[in-house]
Amino acid sequence: MTQLSKAQGDLFLCRSCEETRFPYILVRGKSGRSTRNQNQNPPVQTTSKSSSVVEVQCTGCDKSCDRAECIQCDICSENYDQQCSALPKAVFTTLMSIAHVCGWVCYNCRKSCKAKLEKAQAGQSAITEEMAKLSCTMKQDLVCDDIDKIESKLQHIARTDDQPVSADLPATDHIKSCVVKTMEDINRRERNVIVVGLPEQQGVDDTELFTSFCEVNLTIKPAVVGCRRLGSTVSQSTNQQKPRRLLVKLRSAETASNLRRASRDLKRSNDPTVSSVYINPDLTKEQALFAYQERQKRRARLSQPTTSDAPANTGNENTQPFH
Repeated sequence: MTQLSKAQGDLFLCRSCEETRFPYILVRGKSGRSTRNQNQNPPVQTTSKSSSVVEVQCTGCDKSCDRAECIQCDICSENYDQQCSALPKAVFTTLMSIAHVCGWVCYNCRKSCKAKLEKAQAGQSAITEEMAKLSCTMKQDLVCDDIDKIESKLQHIARTDDQPVSADLPATDHIKSCVVKTMEDINRRERNVIVVGLPEQQGVDDTELFTSFCEVNLTIKPAVVGCRRLGSTVSQSTNQQKPRRLLVKLRSAETASNLRRASRDLKRSNDPTVSSVYINPDLTKEQALFAYQERQKRRARLSQPTTSDAPANTGNENTQPFH
């Protein structure tokens, strides 16, 4: 017998080498002994594909699908397949690879969140108006209390001097009524602004004109209640045509304050039609007179020389008169 014709048992291999070269499995017979089964191949360990698949239910069609083929909403945590997500297939495939970074929100959540946001903004506006009314009421109460204190002090002084209170003094009710009306007028004017230099256009509503001007030249878009032109179209001093002043009624005093603050950027514009527009507060006659006197005093101080040897200061500050 040649070496090539030797059987498996004639190679005299150890058990580990024999199991490596001639793999086999142990098959126990009826007698309980282990026998070699060389004809049967060793079992191959395979991983079932179904064991790695996580099935979820699509919210749109209620069908079970692979988790890797669905996208999850970041708000409601519901799963949607490509068809129920209302996204094109190419967009859906791209979004699946970046959804863990940028996230995704379904249509129902976007719609409900937008409605909640609008409701919250409306509630905030209502709260702001209520706060303004409450502030106005508190100011009126404080003024009435001050009037009562002043009246009591006057009566006390008159009685101390043994002199009767003059009957010519205005009645308390009349004083309170005047003060309340004045406070109401001031509070009403705080929600208004006076726009000077805004050109008039035939056939164009002033509200639309002012809103468009704010959108183009300012950083805010105020909620305008109404507009009205004031005065004549002819200047009495120069006898020239010029735009009439525009009274703009806004929703709240805070909106008017923000608008006046933002209008400071208009004077830095290169367009002369924009830099010549001024947005001023709506003042009463008394407030306007007081503001004019204060400006006159400030200009007088600026015109005075700082030292005896220095020339008179002409004032580098913008001395544009209040419009």
